[in-house]
Amino acid sequence: MSRYPALLALVLLPLVTAPALGQTSGTTLSPTDETEATRVATRGANFLSLPVGARAQALGGAYTAIASGVSALYWNTAAIAFDERIRIGGSLSNLYDDLDVQHIFAGFILPVGFNRFAVSLNQLSSGDIVRTDFEFPEGGNPQFGETFEWSATAVGLHYARLVTDRLAVGVAGKFINEGIPGADADFFAGDIGVQFETGILATRLAAAFFNLGSDSHVDGALVRRRVEQSSLVERTGTLDTRRTLDIGLLTNEVELPTGFRFGIATDLVGRAEALLGPSGMHRFQAMLDVADGTDTPLSPTVGLEYSFRDILYLRGGKRWANEEQISRDFSHLLSFGGGLAVPLPGGRRLMFDYAFTDAGDLQNVQSFALELAF
Repeated sequence: MSRYPALLALVLLPLVTAPALGQTSGTTLSPTDETEATRVATRGANFLSLPVGARAQALGGAYTAIASGVSALYWNTAAIAFDERIRIGGSLSNLYDDLDVQHIFAGFILPVGFNRFAVSLNQLSSGDIVRTDFEFPEGGNPQFGETFEWSATAVGLHYARLVTDRLAVGVAGKFINEGIPGADADFFAGDIGVQFETGILATRLAAAFFNLGSDSHVDGALVRRRVEQSSLVERTGTLDTRRTLDIGLLTNEVELPTGFRFGIATDLVGRAEALLGPSGMHRFQAMLDVADGTDTPLSPTVGLEYSFRDILYLRGGKRWANEEQISRDFSHLLSFGGGLAVPLPGGRRLMFDYAFTDAGDLQNVQSFALELAF
């Protein structure tokens, strides 16, 4: 983490965590003499690295500086300080085509004076997995059931506040659990974020540290055993000292996928100070994010968003996963999407967003989001 102060000081490339979503066809996973050691897939609760929110995913994850609404609780809690509305909503992502892996994120934001309070739920589910063991290698063990499910859940409490009319700060605390019935791990983590309106050419800067927290290890009934122990004396037949022992299997401690994001965004067309000029009907924004994680390389992301009268939205983005064995085709992790904001009586707004991401060999990722602001 020693390089983070340098990144902040230079205010250069933003870093956005980009988990590997696909691998080049035909690439072997077996190590070779030329294979460089990495920390990819060495952390627990890796579902925390999966992006949430259809708007954010359509922009490829270039979202730290323009985060808003419920999805901001994942990307940068500080961003909710600029919004005076109550918001409730969520998103659903269907991952990797027909693998039945679903990722949901939901949240509620409550403004109270200058303060913003919020709660969030982040959950990943594997769907049903056929249960197999030594006695029933094809499944169907009547004692434990036909299937099981791997799931991961993070529940967050969030707080944000404006320090000035341009600078916001936010913090979050999260309880995280992941695993299968009888073998799971618990973590505690926190996020810290800032967002700053520079007042220059409609430019915003933002930064966030995420998943700062505890280590953990898998525990539960499935990693415990009850065995019978007998002494050498017993085995010679002279004395019966048999006894029952409860033991636990040793599991490695794992860390959370801690990291840092930095983002910059600007209006090319739209607000009064926009680079190419103001417009009351059209808005065109450009975003650049960079992320660095303890288990992922530096990953840059760019995004573009066009909106018409703040009602109709078109978006596109590109994320580069800088890992060996990841496809280098430009289409890999290329994303696009759109949104519709429907005005309702009383100043309310109902927002629907959609995103599609090309995940290479793991097929497509589609995300849908619905949010109400009032």
